[in-house]
Amino acid sequence: MVFDEAKPYVLKRHQEIFYPYLGLKQSDPLEAKVASLLQFSFKDFVARIPEVYIVEDHLTPQTLNFTRTIMGVQYTMKMNRYVHVENRKEMEWLANRFELDLSIRVNSTSSEASEMIEWDSESVAIVRKIYVRDFQILGYDVDYPKS
Repeated sequence: MVFDEAKPYVLKRHQEIFYPYLGLKQSDPLEAKVASLLQFSFKDFVARIPEVYIVEDHLTPQTLNFTRTIMGVQYTMKMNRYVHVENRKEMEWLANRFELDLSIRVNSTSSEASEMIEWDSESVAIVRKIYVRDFQILGYDVDYPKS
């Protein structure tokens, strides 16, 4: 993929945290940032997760998000229900419960793109080590992903 000037690129914090690994600075031109990010492979991304997941909520294991400290007081959230985004009935419940329009897709990955990901044994080991508790508590196969 190459930089497309016609697209309205807006880079987010969960992309910016990878700048140091790409030799980028905040002051670099948008074109350079996008071009570098587009060359950042899935394997490169997974290899960096252990270094960045704790500072970025998008990458932090969900089970670590159960506890928060607010103004010096630690709170543990009780989860009444887990909603799995791949389960249509659960997502319909969520949409009805909170009056959400789920037809609006934001930062979504198509199933075709997900199927194109090739897992190697190193990436599998990294993901399993960091997210095994999420897999267990949220009811996913702890042997996923398959390498």
